[in-house]
Amino acid sequence: MDHYIKTGASITVLFLLLVIAVTVAGLWGSSSSVSEKELLIEEARILDTIRDYVGHATRIDVHPQSLKLTFVNEDTDSLTLYLFEKNGRVILKAENDEVAISSQNVSVNNLAFNDIDSAGKTMIEASFTLAPRTKNSALLGYSNQKAAIFDSPLLPLPGATINLGNSSGDVASINDTLFFDNNGRVGISGPPSIYSENRLKVNLGGIQMTNPSATEPTCDSTKRGTLWLTQPGGSQPDGFQACLRDADGTYFWADYNPL
Repeated sequence: MDHYIKTGASITVLFLLLVIAVTVAGLWGSSSSVSEKELLIEEARILDTIRDYVGHATRIDVHPQSLKLTFVNEDTDSLTLYLFEKNGRVILKAENDEVAISSQNVSVNNLAFNDIDSAGKTMIEASFTLAPRTKNSALLGYSNQKAAIFDSPLLPLPGATINLGNSSGDVASINDTLFFDNNGRVGISGPPSIYSENRLKVNLGGIQMTNPSATEPTCDSTKRGTLWLTQPGGSQPDGFQACLRDADGTYFWADYNPL
């Protein structure tokens, strides 16, 4: 059965009696990013937030798994809020707007409410369990395809990486300069080549190699196919070479400079 409590002169004291069952055993380890101390802090934060809303409500409708809080000011304007659990978060809802008042790092479950009369005082008993959420990667989608704007560098967490795009939603370009397609081809200053054999296409220009002071590496199996430009300076001509393998398996730098 649902009950309601109307605050006023008939209520000597209205406060929250919160009975908390915190689920902690076996949940801390490599898969969790929430410490026991952080969990206890979050528990206290949830309690304080609920207590604050309940303490200022004009009328409280108590349901087994939710509270309906009505607030009326001196001008008789009213506001109705709902407090309940949804997807492991404590939610505060006003009409069509919802906001989570618990952290995304913890999971809140089994949230329940009950009103109790004791020695002339009205109390609301709330119970819930808390547990840290395990680390999981998330795929975030945005349907209207508006650009996301960052006012600082986009950096991964230490030891982590950032992946852009996936098999069903590739990144088309970066700054309209570096272009991609879903076949592994790249285009610079324009779309990639339409031919599958050409993995890189440079549009509206050429490729310039500058290498004035680098030392030419040894040509071996790991460098096979490498192009190398040498720029000795002075009166000596530049050298343009490719690391190749001959018929007997020997690797060598083949010189393509006609000078």
